[in-house]
Amino acid sequence: MFHVSRISPAFFAVSLLSLITAVVLKAFYGLTWAFILSASFGFIGSVLMGAIYQILPNSQNRPLRLPSLSYVVFLVYTSGLLLLSFGVREWGSIVLLLAVLVFAVHLTTALRNLAPVTVRLILLSVLCLLASAVLLVLYSTGAEVPLRAVVHTLTVGAMLSAVYGVQMAWIPMLLMTALDLRKAMRVFYLKLVSTPLLVISLVAGKLVYVPALFEFVIAVYFLYIVYDLFKGRTSPAPVPPVVKLLVLGLIPLPFGLVIGLVMASSPQSAGYLTGLHTDLVVFGFGSFTVLGGVAHLTPRIVWMGWFAERGSVTLADLVDERATERFTYYGSLLYLLYLGLAQAPEPVSFLSTVPYFLLTGLYLRSVFVPVLKKLREVSHGAGKEAGERL
Repeated sequence: MFHVSRISPAFFAVSLLSLITAVVLKAFYGLTWAFILSASFGFIGSVLMGAIYQILPNSQNRPLRLPSLSYVVFLVYTSGLLLLSFGVREWGSIVLLLAVLVFAVHLTTALRNLAPVTVRLILLSVLCLLASAVLLVLYSTGAEVPLRAVVHTLTVGAMLSAVYGVQMAWIPMLLMTALDLRKAMRVFYLKLVSTPLLVISLVAGKLVYVPALFEFVIAVYFLYIVYDLFKGRTSPAPVPPVVKLLVLGLIPLPFGLVIGLVMASSPQSAGYLTGLHTDLVVFGFGSFTVLGGVAHLTPRIVWMGWFAERGSVTLADLVDERATERFTYYGSLLYLLYLGLAQAPEPVSFLSTVPYFLLTGLYLRSVFVPVLKKLREVSHGAGKEAGERL
């Protein structure tokens, strides 16, 4: 790992807090503005910025210039989220757009090689994130921009592009197998066509089912590429737990997109399908994908940023693979319980928060406790050494 983004864990923390907030808001208040804000720009937007700040410079083997600017981006972005959450929509959306714009410009200081498909898809993700922030400003200032155009530019545009790009780099690397670059590049070119068509259709409110079908086909093709990676694997080593977690996140995706396709083809069905669509795409696919990505990145960021030069702590000391594997199993069961309860009528649906709280708590225990334990051990050891010297 060449570059360490020290602000990324802060973005991850905001993202996970927003995820829990969104689960509670959906269960008790429904698909309100507060829920949409927490699930979209709070959960998805934050984790995208944190992950891209770490991944893109490393893909280029060069650091960002003015790394302290990332702290400013974080403060401005979270300020925009707070303003929006308190109902100050116009100024909040403008502040949020400013943060995303500075973020996008800041990334260009590390760009050099645009050839890899992962880099291209990440850049497409950044453009979609910026476009969704622009649409949010237009929506908040009274322009005739549907809120679903804002949300889907972020989810289908930014989130899917980033997931496709990153997983086509990580999964082959972790499985020690080769990616078919021609197939991977097809995903990029297809997304380059489908995503603008979807945004235009959503803004215009016409023919949304056409690009929605296109996006479903791309998702199925991406899943075929992932399947092909496992099929062509020859290494006798077991599949890393983080890969299992990432693959678990892919399972709800086609089901969520099918429901989205039905909603686009038959708008009258949106009323009772929107909740299930959200549970599959955001709290299923989005959640487990994010949890897998954070589980992979956080120990490496902490190790490179705090321990690598000391030599006393290894990366393996910060990762509990057995705990990650247990979370993948029990987390999937808790998610299925959540999914069933969330579709039930009130007040039974209120109980859906319980399995999701358990899921989140189990995740924090599996991924962050090993890191915190080692940080505590090192800090206590340093304090003891200082006392002995005195």
